[in-house]
Amino acid sequence: MENSKQISILVNNLSFRYDNTPFVLKKLSTEFQSDSIYEIVGENGSGKSTLLKLIASILKPTYGSIELTINSKKIVNYKDSIIYITHNHQLYQNLTIKENLKLFSKIYGIKDFNKNSSFQEFFSEKFGDKKIVELSRGMQQFLNLMIGVETDRDIFLYDEPFSGLDKKRVREIEKIILEQSLKGKLIIYVSHTESNFKNIKKIII
Repeated sequence: MENSKQISILVNNLSFRYDNTPFVLKKLSTEFQSDSIYEIVGENGSGKSTLLKLIASILKPTYGSIELTINSKKIVNYKDSIIYITHNHQLYQNLTIKENLKLFSKIYGIKDFNKNSSFQEFFSEKFGDKKIVELSRGMQQFLNLMIGVETDRDIFLYDEPFSGLDKKRVREIEKIILEQSLKGKLIIYVSHTESNFKNIKKIII
């Protein structure tokens, strides 16, 4: 592995509910480590996406805890170590692709999008000056994912990453996710689409 960090997320007796509604998650305990790609598996409404949001600190547990350690050191404020990437993208609809890339490069501290071969089509005459609103849903989703995977994080949480993508784009994203894992990143995802990953670990909730 290029990245020597040993990353672990320990979920301990985790329960969550929205206000006074029934529990979405109840007494869940599991562990994620940076030597694998993990898929969260469960029925609709079982709390798969909720679990990702809890790990990302978007939501707070009702009971229980989530503990992150990197190289055996407990990380208390770990938002900067994690990125949560959802199919509900946050691209700016009335800006062009180039303008969005320039903006997100500043937000995430990403250098030289235009020098990355994966982004060449987004800088082409065909796409570069198009506004996001002019793109297909699949192209918007693909661009959103490509921006997310370029961020410098230790943990990548993907919520329905393949939604709206054709088979070609799905394979491209799968390749990138696999490369991230081989670099020592911790990958956790939720998807209704069957993937081609081998030796993934499934967490059933």
